[in-house]
Amino acid sequence: MKPVFRIVAEGEDVTAPVGDRLLELRILDAAGIEADTLSLTLDDRDGRLIVPPHQSLVRVWLGMSGPGAGAVPLTPMGAFRVDDTELTGPTRQMRIRATAADMSSAIRAPRTRAWEGVTLGDMLRTIAGEAGLQPEADARLAAYAPGYVAQTAESDLNLLTRIARRVGGIVKPADGRLVLARRGAGTAADGTPLSPVTFPMGAASSWSWRTADRGRYGSVAASWTELGSAAVNTVIVGDGQPRRVLRHVHATEAEAARAAQAALDDARRGAETAQITLARFQPAAFAGARVRFAELRPEWAGDWTVNRAHHVLTDRLVTELDLERPPAPD
Repeated sequence: MKPVFRIVAEGEDVTAPVGDRLLELRILDAAGIEADTLSLTLDDRDGRLIVPPHQSLVRVWLGMSGPGAGAVPLTPMGAFRVDDTELTGPTRQMRIRATAADMSSAIRAPRTRAWEGVTLGDMLRTIAGEAGLQPEADARLAAYAPGYVAQTAESDLNLLTRIARRVGGIVKPADGRLVLARRGAGTAADGTPLSPVTFPMGAASSWSWRTADRGRYGSVAASWTELGSAAVNTVIVGDGQPRRVLRHVHATEAEAARAAQAALDDARRGAETAQITLARFQPAAFAGARVRFAELRPEWAGDWTVNRAHHVLTDRLVTELDLERPPAPD
């Protein structure tokens, strides 16, 4: 199998000239607020490479060509805007870094306003419309009503992420859409379940697994107060110690319980993590997908959620995955 790629810069196909000088191409596909990124390292042996204009638009496709089941057609990996260029020597190289195009808009600029009497879905639709993006949301998360929300010198993306985190959600601009999805749930943006992708042991060239007590909680407590009452009540999710206590006071018992459950799920995800390098390009293992690995140690059994997928092209094309153990089903 031979890796293949296509690069289009500002509408012009530059695959051939880039291919003659390409040392490394790296794409990061990340879940949540972290921006997807593109990194290109080029051979500037004669000092004749032209520095690309900042904010120029670059689109990338990756694939594998050849006979047999390992072939992967050219797969779109996203659109990126150049925001960092570096020249190094004496071994002359140019490094170009670009950020997902949807993350370069006003959605990351600080704003001040108030939200009242709206659901999280309403907020998503308003902000998506202002940013020229198409909203796409998990119905259960979209129905969440956060009450009065103050947005003070805070970006729209950070605001949505902050509110979505209370109910176990993530928000991410992706390919012209503004997506609200459940973190680690193994579902599409609209809540439709996704089938896990299974890889045999031979698909991996290296791996590591880790479990740690740091950040692990047995339970989470959240407080809430009834409208017009000074009494503060507490709801506890989970059992055992240590117990994390959330500082924010919620408007209802149901809201407090959702926030406590989301915090407990976050702690469980961080307690067991893994990294694996697959022997070749695997576009099906995208950020947010569920994956399984056959015939490894018992610790690897069951589903994993892809937190980050790194697709790396040098003289070969491989996929590196950062994984976390998803929380137990609802």
